[in-house]
Amino acid sequence: MVPFAMADTLADYPVFFSGSDVLIVLGDQADASDMIGAVDIATSLAPEVNSIEAILASEIEDVAAQDLVVIGGPCANSVAAALLAFPLPCYAPISPNTALIQLFSFEDHESLLIAGSGKQNTREGTLVMSSHENYELPQTNMMEVSQTLQRNILVTQI
Repeated sequence: MVPFAMADTLADYPVFFSGSDVLIVLGDQADASDMIGAVDIATSLAPEVNSIEAILASEIEDVAAQDLVVIGGPCANSVAAALLAFPLPCYAPISPNTALIQLFSFEDHESLLIAGSGKQNTREGTLVMSSHENYELPQTNMMEVSQTLQRNILVTQI
């Protein structure tokens, strides 16, 4: 599983999923906030895609074989861990108090990872992507989401 050269960026969201069958992947022991985030993502994506379905990470055999939205960090979601090459420790790729949003492109499919350092951070990441039109998403494959003391969500290219 080696990602291909990037053609699409986060700024192209949700266009790269247009007409696709998208699976939203939750960790097998997903927190309720991840499930709410999945509903928000599914609702916002529904007009763009052919079909959308939520499944558990244990139901995925090959992360490159279908279009995915993966919700939850690598400690909580085995598909997130696979996309991030099984980091040790599992929380290493995500800065504290942030969400990592990363696009992985494969030969015929895209995987969008929304992974927070904690459940609230993952929720903030799903809020950004489900209301993407309110944010300036970067023309890269990766960004970080954080929240200020005033509860404003900040999106930063990384």
